[in-house]
Amino acid sequence: MIFITVTEIGATPGILKRELGKMQKKAYTRIGRYWHKQMRPRHFTKAGAKDYAYEPRSGERGSGKSFGRSYTARKLKEHGHTRPLVLTGATELLSRMQDIRATSKGVKVVVHVGNVLRQPKGRAERVRELTMVTPEEQRQLADIYDEEMQLQIEALRAIKKRARYA
Repeated sequence: MIFITVTEIGATPGILKRELGKMQKKAYTRIGRYWHKQMRPRHFTKAGAKDYAYEPRSGERGSGKSFGRSYTARKLKEHGHTRPLVLTGATELLSRMQDIRATSKGVKVVVHVGNVLRQPKGRAERVRELTMVTPEEQRQLADIYDEEMQLQIEALRAIKKRARYA
């Protein structure tokens, strides 16, 4: 789950609380869609594993285990790749299902991976790795929120201005 804190400073003149809530919900929906489309796929790349500081899997450099009979060697031999969070591709395929639940208070992007990431050790770590957001990405998402809110406020004010002069 991704958390973004929004701090409101002062009143929003000319906008009712109900209208503001609808605008916030739209902005949060846009953030969820952006994360799902742009940031989620990066979690399944080696560059993403480096940026999100994934825990090294057995057989990878820094894990302390030799490559020979490791998880990484088996993955390379059986599936022809060493991509993070992917063994057969089921996790990546299931994560493509878009389930964005936005309210005026925030957004929850549900990643449906079911029991695919279940392992006796490390399941919580794998789920955390899949939903990590870097500080730079947090800034990007906050900028998207600001941009969407500005668009919504300008559109509402234009409608109210037209209604006033009609």
